[in-house]
Amino acid sequence: MEKRDYISFVLDGELINLDFRNNGELKPTTTVLNYLRSYPEHKGVKEGCAEGDCGACTVVIAEPDGSEKMKYTAVDSCLVFLPMIHGKQLITVENLEQHVSGKTILHPVQKAMVENYGAQCGYCTPGIIMSMFALYKNHHLPSKEIVADALTGNLCRCTGYQPIADAATISCSNHGTDHFTDNEKKILALLAQVNKSETIEIEKGEQKYFVPFTLSEALRLRKEYPGAIIINGSTDTALRQTKKHEVLHKIIDLSHIAELKHFQNTDKSIIVGAGTTIEKLRKISEKKLPAFHSLLSVFGSLQIRSLATIGGNVGSASPIGDTLPLLFAHRALITVKNNQSERVIPIDKFITGYRRIDLKPDELIVAIEIPFPSENEIVWSQKGFKT
Repeated sequence: MEKRDYISFVLDGELINLDFRNNGELKPTTTVLNYLRSYPEHKGVKEGCAEGDCGACTVVIAEPDGSEKMKYTAVDSCLVFLPMIHGKQLITVENLEQHVSGKTILHPVQKAMVENYGAQCGYCTPGIIMSMFALYKNHHLPSKEIVADALTGNLCRCTGYQPIADAATISCSNHGTDHFTDNEKKILALLAQVNKSETIEIEKGEQKYFVPFTLSEALRLRKEYPGAIIINGSTDTALRQTKKHEVLHKIIDLSHIAELKHFQNTDKSIIVGAGTTIEKLRKISEKKLPAFHSLLSVFGSLQIRSLATIGGNVGSASPIGDTLPLLFAHRALITVKNNQSERVIPIDKFITGYRRIDLKPDELIVAIEIPFPSENEIVWSQKGFKT
């Protein structure tokens, strides 16, 4: 049987079927940033740092939210490999304006930036606009804190953040309605045509890239390719390519597996799938795990939190992994699984050293259980200090 080795996504309102065999320089680990920069009509996206710090490369990814509407998420395109946008809509700054009867109509966030003098040298402006667009789609009349959080991942070298924050606040007064709202049914119909069940296997040059859609298929691939790099959000792995210029030979991308994105509240704990994003965990932890909510609120930027996953943070076993000290304090339990069985391992036994974990070559991290503090126990965390 011929392998399925292409991806499909919506760009500029059209369904794109991207075949890597017939696209010369494109590799499965080509980032969305570099893909967009290769075309003259999408030069708005910029590379500033290539490590998810500056936000100049921010784009918005839209996907069905399960209720016949679209969910809009700002991400750093320098960290997103092309197969990660399979079955989704890619929105860039060029898509925001409309052209009607020979006239250009700016999106409300663009109009607000102009009227409030938010654009300065202009290099970072497209990324800022895209963060504002995601804010516009997700919040009506946002608070100062929500606006600040949405823009924290965008650095302006010229400074002068107040006009930008003012523009964001002023623009978000239309309940998120715009021409994207009007086109959602069309986009949903296009995305419904995309195959999200048959494993994608892309082989190009020295690289093999696998995208399974079920946990059982991921475990099959894990057993067949035990040396493959496992990614979900890729916020850590992508840097090996963008900063260290490594060739990533084999990758199993778990970002499309719904089974790894669940969460469950019990009487004694919160259990989250390994594919749960840091941002989602931040939201669900607010009431019963306040220390986690506090920590995750300053975990990178919103763009990073929307990509990074708790499973990736644990699996990297990095000493700079923000969640790890708190997971130790909560005596978290890590569930790992292969095709035959599963193990539940206390985190202090699972992480065995610097970037070393107790994970067998055919196993994957599938869930993390975070117990609530006991009645006489207080768990507290602080990252940085306010002056």
